[in-house]
Amino acid sequence: MKTPVFQVDNLSFFDFISIDCCFYIIITLFAIFFINRYFYLKKNQNNSFVKILSTTYLESNKKIIVIDVKNVRLILGVTPRKIVNLYTFSKIKNKINKK
Repeated sequence: MKTPVFQVDNLSFFDFISIDCCFYIIITLFAIFFINRYFYLKKNQNNSFVKILSTTYLESNKKIIVIDVKNVRLILGVTPRKIVNLYTFSKIKNKINKK
Protein backbone atom coordinates (compact mmCIF):
# COMPACT_ATOMS: atom_id res chain seq x y z
CA MET A 1 0.00 0.00 0.00
CA LYS A 2 1.49 3.29 -1.07
CA THR A 3 1.28 6.37 1.09
CA PRO A 4 -0.25 9.38 -0.63
CA VAL A 5 2.28 11.88 -1.84
CA PHE A 6 1.54 15.60 -2.01
CA GLN A 7 1.68 16.58 -5.62
CA VAL A 8 1.51 20.08 -6.97
CA ASP A 9 -0.36 18.92 -10.06
CA ASN A 10 -3.42 17.97 -7.98
CA LEU A 11 -3.91 21.51 -6.62
CA SER A 12 -6.04 23.96 -8.50
CA PHE A 13 -5.18 27.58 -9.14
CA PHE A 14 -7.50 28.72 -6.34
CA ASP A 15 -5.77 26.40 -3.87
CA PHE A 16 -2.46 28.11 -4.66
CA ILE A 17 -4.04 31.54 -4.24
CA SER A 18 -5.62 30.61 -0.89
CA ILE A 19 -2.35 29.15 0.44
CA ASP A 20 -0.44 32.26 -0.65
CA CYS A 21 -3.04 34.58 0.87
CA CYS A 22 -2.95 32.71 4.19
CA PHE A 23 0.84 32.86 4.23
CA TYR A 24 0.90 36.63 3.56
CA ILE A 25 -1.82 37.29 6.11
CA ILE A 26 0.11 35.40 8.79
CA ILE A 27 3.35 37.23 7.94
CA THR A 28 1.52 40.58 8.03
CA LEU A 29 -0.07 39.83 11.42
CA PHE A 30 3.30 38.87 12.90
CA ALA A 31 4.85 42.07 11.51
CA ILE A 32 2.06 44.21 12.96
CA PHE A 33 2.39 42.46 16.33
CA PHE A 34 6.15 43.01 16.57
CA ILE A 35 5.98 46.63 15.33
CA ASN A 36 3.27 47.46 17.90
CA ARG A 37 5.22 45.77 20.65
CA TYR A 38 8.41 47.65 19.75
CA PHE A 39 6.70 51.05 19.71
CA TYR A 40 4.75 50.28 22.91
CA LEU A 41 7.95 49.39 24.76
CA LYS A 42 9.76 52.42 23.36
CA LYS A 43 6.89 54.77 24.28
CA ASN A 44 6.55 53.52 27.88
CA GLN A 45 10.16 53.65 29.01
CA ASN A 46 9.76 54.57 32.68
CA ASN A 47 9.12 58.28 32.14
CA SER A 48 6.81 58.26 35.12
CA PHE A 49 7.34 60.29 38.26
CA VAL A 50 5.74 57.53 40.34
CA LYS A 51 7.92 54.55 41.27
CA ILE A 52 6.88 51.65 43.48
CA LEU A 53 9.86 50.81 45.66
CA SER A 54 8.51 48.09 47.90
CA THR A 55 5.38 46.09 48.65
CA THR A 56 4.82 44.11 51.85
CA TYR A 57 1.73 41.94 52.30
CA LEU A 58 0.26 41.88 55.81
CA GLU A 59 -2.63 39.61 54.86
CA SER A 60 -3.97 38.37 51.57
CA ASN A 61 -5.89 41.60 50.97
CA LYS A 62 -3.89 44.12 53.04
CA LYS A 63 -0.48 45.50 52.14
CA ILE A 64 1.96 48.34 52.76
CA ILE A 65 3.48 50.08 49.74
CA VAL A 66 6.47 52.44 49.63
CA ILE A 67 6.42 54.77 46.61
CA ASP A 68 8.36 57.78 45.35
CA VAL A 69 6.47 60.65 43.76
CA LYS A 70 8.66 63.55 42.55
CA ASN A 71 11.21 63.39 45.39
CA VAL A 72 8.59 62.63 48.05
CA ARG A 73 8.50 59.15 49.55
CA LEU A 74 5.10 57.90 50.72
CA ILE A 75 4.26 54.88 52.84
CA LEU A 76 0.71 53.77 52.06
CA GLY A 77 -1.57 51.24 53.68
CA VAL A 78 -3.74 49.57 51.03
CA THR A 79 -6.91 47.55 51.58
CA PRO A 80 -9.59 46.59 49.05
CA ARG A 81 -11.76 49.52 50.15
CA LYS A 82 -9.30 52.35 50.86
CA ILE A 83 -5.75 53.68 50.69
CA VAL A 84 -4.32 55.42 53.75
CA ASN A 85 -1.19 57.59 53.87
CA LEU A 86 0.76 56.19 56.83
CA TYR A 87 3.84 58.41 56.58
CA THR A 88 5.39 60.99 54.24
CA PHE A 89 9.09 61.69 53.84
CA SER A 90 9.59 65.08 52.23
CA LYS A 91 12.53 65.77 49.93
CA ILE A 92 14.60 62.67 49.46
CA LYS A 93 18.30 63.51 49.28
CA ASN A 94 20.34 61.67 46.70
CA LYS A 95 23.38 60.04 48.28
CA ILE A 96 26.57 60.47 46.30
CA ASN A 97 29.49 58.27 47.23
CA LYS A 98 32.68 60.28 47.00
CA LYS A 99 35.92 58.34 47.00
